[in-house]
Amino acid sequence: TGSFWMIVLSRPSPGLNLCMSGSATSCEECLLIHPRCAWCAQEVRTFGRGRSLPSRCDFSQNLERRGCDVRLIESPTSSVSVLQDRPLSSKGSGSSQYDVVQIRPQKISVSLRPGAYALLVVYEETSCVFSIFH
Repeated sequence: TGSFWMIVLSRPSPGLNLCMSGSATSCEECLLIHPRCAWCAQEVRTFGRGRSLPSRCDFSQNLERRGCDVRLIESPTSSVSVLQDRPLSSKGSGSSQYDVVQIRPQKISVSLRPGAYALLVVYEETSCVFSIFH
């Protein structure tokens, strides 16, 4: 029988804190810097603990430590869900040519956060198919 699996990967971070080095001025810019970056939606004047202009883009734990309300930290995660996964069938087993199932799953939903990518591997009866999403 066929099966599938998905690996969600993030790009390696060459520096100590890529999030703050990007000088992002919006949530979108921040999330595009690196898959581990998070954005504090809280107004700058209400968090930062002593900093004159705290960066709203940082790692989640750093934002929380600096006083950003955890409910206002934007850090979307990637996900995959199987929407249709009928069992494989042999060529002549369906009542019509449209009833034959040659790949599993038939439908999936992939949601990737900005900056992330995923490798999707789908197994057919006789081969293996690779797809990269980003």
